[in-house]
Amino acid sequence: MRYLEQVWSVFESLGFLFDLKIVGAAAFAAYSFLFGVDGTAAMLALIALMVIDLITGTLAAAVPGGPGISSRRAAKTPLKFAVYLMLISSANLADSAIFEGLYIQKTMIAFLALTELISILENSGKLGFGIPKKLLKQLQIYRGGK
Repeated sequence: MRYLEQVWSVFESLGFLFDLKIVGAAAFAAYSFLFGVDGTAAMLALIALMVIDLITGTLAAAVPGGPGISSRRAAKTPLKFAVYLMLISSANLADSAIFEGLYIQKTMIAFLALTELISILENSGKLGFGIPKKLLKQLQIYRGGK
């Protein structure tokens, strides 16, 4: 009988891990429903591009004669991140609703990554680094800009 009490006490002490596993499983289920599991590497690359854009944008704003750093402009990054997540999630749900093989989500991620890359190149130009103008123009054409 004493042995069963000891085993039960071990299970009771691990109870918080069970709750943590349930929360983790629910979070993964929500993530895989909203974003799918195919584009995880692409989403991580997009997040890395957003961080690089934030860094280069902050550096470009700090350059003498630049626009300066303001809290309003810095607060746009979390909002941009939230909007990007909603766009990617919506594209994934549209992919699921229509049929497989349309690649709406991958196209959305590619468009957003291209937008971030253009912003990084522009920020690098503001920092005084030489950027290939033809490359920037071609990327803007791909994005749909002039």
